[in-house]
Amino acid sequence: IFLFLLPLTGAILPVQENEAREVRQLNGLWTFVREPSNSIGYGLKHEWYRQDISRFHNSSAMPVPSAFNDLQDVNLRDHVGWVWYQRSEFIPFRMSKGRTYIRLDSANYHAKVFVNTIKVGSHTGGHLPFEFDITQHIVFGQKNTITVAINNTLSLLTLPQGDVRPTGFGDHIYMKGFMDFFPYSGLLRPVRLLFLPKTHISSQVITAESNGILTYNHGTIGSGYAKVEVSVTDSEGEIEYSSNSLNGTGKVVKPELWWPRNMGKPYLYTLTIRLLAESDALVDVIRTKFGFRSIRWDKSELFWNGKPFYCQGFGMHEEYDIRGRAFDNVLMTRDLNLFEWTGANCYRTSHYPYSEERMAESDRRGIAVIVETSACAISYYSESIQNLHMDFIRSTIDRDRNHPSVFMWSLANEPSSTLKEAKPYFAPLVKFAKSLDSTRPITVVTASGPLQNVVTELLDVICINRYYGWYANTGMLFRVESDIYKEISMWHNKFDRPFMITEYGAEAIPGMHKDPPFAFTEEYQVEVLKEHHKAFDRLRAEKKLAGEMVWVFADFMTIQETTRVVGNHKGVFTRQREPKMSAHLIRKRYRSNKTVSRDEL
Repeated sequence: IFLFLLPLTGAILPVQENEAREVRQLNGLWTFVREPSNSIGYGLKHEWYRQDISRFHNSSAMPVPSAFNDLQDVNLRDHVGWVWYQRSEFIPFRMSKGRTYIRLDSANYHAKVFVNTIKVGSHTGGHLPFEFDITQHIVFGQKNTITVAINNTLSLLTLPQGDVRPTGFGDHIYMKGFMDFFPYSGLLRPVRLLFLPKTHISSQVITAESNGILTYNHGTIGSGYAKVEVSVTDSEGEIEYSSNSLNGTGKVVKPELWWPRNMGKPYLYTLTIRLLAESDALVDVIRTKFGFRSIRWDKSELFWNGKPFYCQGFGMHEEYDIRGRAFDNVLMTRDLNLFEWTGANCYRTSHYPYSEERMAESDRRGIAVIVETSACAISYYSESIQNLHMDFIRSTIDRDRNHPSVFMWSLANEPSSTLKEAKPYFAPLVKFAKSLDSTRPITVVTASGPLQNVVTELLDVICINRYYGWYANTGMLFRVESDIYKEISMWHNKFDRPFMITEYGAEAIPGMHKDPPFAFTEEYQVEVLKEHHKAFDRLRAEKKLAGEMVWVFADFMTIQETTRVVGNHKGVFTRQREPKMSAHLIRKRYRSNKTVSRDEL
């Protein structure tokens, strides 16, 4: 059995600026240099972090955040290996009184960070934040150079996995990830300098149940404080609970609860913790939005605050034209507004953790979320991969556990779950995830059948991806309802736990029409969805189905293959977020059995 115990760190804090903390955004144009594809690491060998790379003949400007792939030419789009980012910052003397951190919200895939020629740290895995204390490496009152080297190579030892192959033509190579989405790379999310007090709050874990019981734990760096003040305030600023303990358990009497869309209001409280000196001078403070709610499950259903919860939503991707998988407030807002237009109440962060900004918006809007790690399409199991996977699980739960919108952890998407190695691989991971958070169910989204799957028995909720009428029995619309009904019934009879279908659908090339419906037309996509819905309604009535998620919210880019016409077109919206015929079908379905206020019409 593979197992490596990692230290428990507590939830990494979201970035916030307040009376004790300052933040400097490092977004904008950075100097950018690309090494030759699949190089031996010339930049590291020749210590580019000691040089001004803007003087290199092949230097250019690169916006941060962005994926670099779609901003230049085919060589950059298909680049495999190292790229380099660099910029300079003046940091004033007054900042020397505290600690300075550099924080990168997503560097895909492996990153090395240098400050003034000194390596301050490295990080493996995209889509999760990491930060380093760089106080001792800063020259305050002068210009400081920040250099980030990123390698996007995927292999059997990365998550997701992939393979780099020679093309047989000169030194050209080709990288193919095992996942079905384009491997966008670079500094995909914001980069910031954090100026914190020398003594500061470093971690926070909040658990708030629907009965009003509140448990909180904090970690600190430094000991320069004498007092602690903790308060919980409601949306009007009224204090509902107070304490003088860094860690503790308390109770809010008859709390307003956090509910998903169409079940109630997503009520948010604020927990404020202050560190004070003996003189009552403020040392540090953080404020965190949270909600009281409970997730429970039995042999067939999920329950939110004691009421049956049926998930109707989408698998999604955080990506768009030109930007790739870069964070963009405009795109996030458009996506979530369209999400609400459909009447959906949940989504899965397929197939990696989404931005912290989107998680906070999901809390505010009342959108339930299944958070998934970056372990997509694992086909090769090893101890080193399991250790990396465990670290991803820890980092994902640490980051997102305080969000009331998160109701389930997905440890992986479509691993090879029929291999005998899969069970001893996943069993310790499930146990580890439960040791970090026992309040939410654990799943692994699978594409294999109920008879061969060796992972399902480890899980709290079964989630499967199925494509009847598309990958299976293409064109045979008359079979879809029967096929999906029979299979889900088989799953339900074998395993006594809630069941969700997390992907189903068909591709529709925008604007392609044919009557009678034909594969790849918008009409055919609609008919495939309709046939699934017939089965879903029967299964839900029989308490065999706890949720349904269309694949996918919007079209997205993939690598070049004959089965992909400039990307995957299973979206109910185009990549530019225009609705296809299927978007109106989903809107009618998701809003049909809900109480919708006039404000939402």
